[in-house]
Amino acid sequence: MVTLEGMGTTSLEDTTLTGQYSTMQLKFPKVKENDRADILGAHNMETKSWSGKAGDTKIMVEVGWYDPAKNYWINLDSEVEDAVRGFKALHFNVENVTNEQTTLDGRAARKIDFDYSESSEKYHCTLYIAVVDNKELWAIAFSTKQGKEMPQEVLDSLKLAAIPKDASLQQKIAENTPQVAIEGLNFEEDDLHFKYLCLKLKNTDPQRTIANYRVNIYKYDRNGQLVPEHREYSSEASELCEYHDKILPGQYTDERKGWRVHPKADIGKYEVELESITYTDGSEWKAVDGQQIRTSVSI
Repeated sequence: MVTLEGMGTTSLEDTTLTGQYSTMQLKFPKVKENDRADILGAHNMETKSWSGKAGDTKIMVEVGWYDPAKNYWINLDSEVEDAVRGFKALHFNVENVTNEQTTLDGRAARKIDFDYSESSEKYHCTLYIAVVDNKELWAIAFSTKQGKEMPQEVLDSLKLAAIPKDASLQQKIAENTPQVAIEGLNFEEDDLHFKYLCLKLKNTDPQRTIANYRVNIYKYDRNGQLVPEHREYSSEASELCEYHDKILPGQYTDERKGWRVHPKADIGKYEVELESITYTDGSEWKAVDGQQIRTSVSI
């Protein structure tokens, strides 16, 4: 039993909430799973949510993750702005909104406070949004009548943790080694002075001919920080490109054929990651989760 100051006595249960990539351990009673809590903006995200109560305080938890088939970069500030807009649309007379940087179980987070009215009652809401491994967003909202205290014990019980990697992952990666050799990445320029990023790749399969392959292209600034496709809001971290010319067994790609790029002054490095290969016989190779076959070139 845990006594929450000013809120009477409430029995708290251990609850583990599971997302796509991480888990949250939180102690509060009467947990139920919902279709959606409407905290996160959910642009191109899958979401899952739960709710419960501790004394007079309603607690909502929502997790959102982007399409796991894509590499995403999360702009936490823009996600917070979307959440604030959503609450303003969802509640009446939202006012006194504040937003500050904080930490949640040691992770960078944002804390949002605001007042609102509902059914003639006045409430205060405290909302935390955190990113786990730049893959998932976790949102935790505490809503209670004005003048009542938030259940700090619930927040103190919070633990965010990435789901441990499959113990057999390294074996899966070893068994999934593609029959190609990456031997370089360079820039080429055509007669019109357009720049192309060209990958030197050898087909080491003794029998199959490569019909095409796909790569993810990442950009980094001169400080080594990832530059996503759109910096203003959450977006793809990389651009998916294809190479269509056939590559016979033992042969290389055409070193002068690649993907047109527009390097800006702040770009210091390009990185290419092999994503999949399709052969002329219809067979295919795909990188498994966690398998990174990359090479890079600096500007």
